[in-house]
Amino acid sequence: MLPWLATPPMPATAPVAVGEYVVQPRERRLLDTRGQAVPIGGRAFELLLALIERAGQVVSLDELKELAWPGIVIEQNTLRVHMASLRKALRDNQKEARYIATIPGRGYSLICGACTLVPHDEGTPRGQVPVSWHRMKRTLPSNHDPVVGRDDELAALVGTVQRHRVTTLVAGGGMGKSTLARELALRVMQAFDDEVHFIDLADGPDAAVAEALPALAGLAGLAGKRSLLVLDNCDKALDAVASSVLQWAAHGDLVHVLATSREPLGLPHEQLHWLRPLEIPDIGSLRHEGTPALHSPAVALLADRIRAHDGGRFRLTQDNMADAIALCRRVEGLPLAIELMAQNAARLGLRSTKSLSAEELLALPHPRRTAPKRHASLEALCRSSLELLGDVDLAVLRRCSRLGESFTFDAARQSLASLEGASTSMPGHLIGLLEKSHIEPALDVGPGHFRVPALMRSFFAAGAERQGA
Repeated sequence: MLPWLATPPMPATAPVAVGEYVVQPRERRLLDTRGQAVPIGGRAFELLLALIERAGQVVSLDELKELAWPGIVIEQNTLRVHMASLRKALRDNQKEARYIATIPGRGYSLICGACTLVPHDEGTPRGQVPVSWHRMKRTLPSNHDPVVGRDDELAALVGTVQRHRVTTLVAGGGMGKSTLARELALRVMQAFDDEVHFIDLADGPDAAVAEALPALAGLAGLAGKRSLLVLDNCDKALDAVASSVLQWAAHGDLVHVLATSREPLGLPHEQLHWLRPLEIPDIGSLRHEGTPALHSPAVALLADRIRAHDGGRFRLTQDNMADAIALCRRVEGLPLAIELMAQNAARLGLRSTKSLSAEELLALPHPRRTAPKRHASLEALCRSSLELLGDVDLAVLRRCSRLGESFTFDAARQSLASLEGASTSMPGHLIGLLEKSHIEPALDVGPGHFRVPALMRSFFAAGAERQGA
């Protein structure tokens, strides 16, 4: 067994959650998300119990027979028939394994990291798992959003991900990290022989992620192929992710990692790519340049999303271009904010959307019911962004949000001089907020200038933080 595949033994009789199913060993039942019994043969159920006992390990055919049916002679072909029956009960298959991996020439393994094998707790809804995993296909998923305005970044990142073991996309919430990571993973699938695995850690507490990740990496590299693990939304599990990636690096160079996070993982040789807001043209340039504004990334995204909501009828013209640019500038080119404004603009028009108050802008709902809760509205995005900040950092950020569209280090120091707990350690707090993408360099203003993103400034100014407390 590979050293990073170790997993604690599961209780022999306690109910166990395997992905969306609950296994009840004592009652010899397999339950679905509704609590209904799933039809499964006795031999197939015994195979499942044997795999649970060795979750995360590769179990040979002989070992599996001895674990499932000790003292009984079973032909290997018979075992394979029962394995096929088990996979059918779990709605699993050999080519796109969600739960049971076939390791050529070695045996089978229950993917405990992939399906988040945990003791079932009556207080936990069935089917709810802290880590979401799937092996990517070359065909685009139905919920895949096209990437707009990031062509140059994608082209550069394709090479970076293949050359380096760890690449991290760093940006604040709503910047499009997950969308870019999915598109990037699709573009490098051939280079990794289709061994590309997407793991969403958004809802995984640090402890659950620490248990799940080692088995995932081991199974990805077991077949001796180069593999890419896309670790999305690492913010709540930075320690677990960093620890696991260091372990993988110590056991060879087969597993590459593409991570997305608000801040770097802090690992040796980690390649950082800081995502910035989409570029926005200056309204004044319309008089001289005209149509080039049509091709600016932020305006192109707004137009694309409006057309998605109005049946493709929307067209950018010289008459509405200034309003489109003004909308994008209001949210400083933040992709998620542009998407949410687009739905409103498709229904009420660009000018009406431009006149929304800060409170109305923050309350705009996400057009998709399946959107993550943290993206349900711009207010929800702001709240989720602040969850991991300590009290002093939150107070520093709130104070900096009052300094206008940009500020200097000296202006921040003067503003924070009276803030208890931050006056003497202000440089450290400012650097920490920069590292966590809560404060950004104001590159358009000049070196040494910073800003709190416009959306967060609106959030604090509207008092939304206190209203939700």
